[in-house]
Amino acid sequence: MKVLAIILLSFICTVLCIQEQELLEEWNNFQVRYGKTYRSPLEARKRLAIFNDNLEEIRAHNALFDEGKTTYRKGINKLADLTHEEIKQHYKSGLLNKPLTNSGSIFKKSNSVQLPEFVDWREKGAVSEVKNQGDCGACWAFSAVSIDVNFLISMPDIIYILYNLYSYLNI
Repeated sequence: MKVLAIILLSFICTVLCIQEQELLEEWNNFQVRYGKTYRSPLEARKRLAIFNDNLEEIRAHNALFDEGKTTYRKGINKLADLTHEEIKQHYKSGLLNKPLTNSGSIFKKSNSVQLPEFVDWREKGAVSEVKNQGDCGACWAFSAVSIDVNFLISMPDIIYILYNLYSYLNI
């Protein structure tokens, strides 16, 4: 019985050591990729604990995605060492506090058109990766770029409509 307990304890210790090693590897990769440095070893340990909590949350969410229970995957980004409260405080936006309203829709669903499961506009060169506005105060610039991107995406439709309109009017 003692031998079985020792074997079980050894196994548990091995698994925990492997998990800690994987965490430290992810942590080091995160720090290198995003150029993270901390003021003190104490601050680094605090950020590692937060990173670990966020990593567990990401993995739990992605497990739900793999089961088809959510529609998107999560990943590590440069904010992974911050708490949700820190993110809200530092990257706050007045828009987040306003309730959403349903003002109706002008979208008309068509059963004759087969839409793709998803479209990644980055692959089509229409948009870039998500940019972090932070506290720059230039939301207008990001909005202007977004409007231009929407114009680029809809341009083929506009050309098609104009072509058909000109054909119809015999211009």
